[in-house]
Amino acid sequence: MHYTLPPGVYYIGDISLALSAYNLNKNSDFMGKYRVKTHEGNSFEYVVAPTTLGNGIYNGSNGDKFIVLKGCIGMVPIYLLDEHNMIDNTYEFDYLVDFTWNHGIFTISSIDFNLIINTNLYLLN
Repeated sequence: MHYTLPPGVYYIGDISLALSAYNLNKNSDFMGKYRVKTHEGNSFEYVVAPTTLGNGIYNGSNGDKFIVLKGCIGMVPIYLLDEHNMIDNTYEFDYLVDFTWNHGIFTISSIDFNLIINTNLYLLN
């Protein structure tokens, strides 16, 4: 699975920790690309895919840790985050950003950024 998203600031991680209950329940299959309209009428896209080992803590190639509670990892524009969910693992992209999922290995890349999250291995420390 491969999707390209526009430049912007994104949260990367378990979307259940970031999205409002409305947006989360509306798109509950946790696989694919979704478009969501805000109350202001703006439209944003986010992507999500399942982890291989389900819930746990996974290590990113950049040293960041990713806590997963719903068995999925995605990229969500910060404009869709609940105010009380302003959390870590937000990244700014000045260029188009690619989100690739291949058998539990997530690769998020842009011209000046590369992150790999391997969900075939738990973080053991």
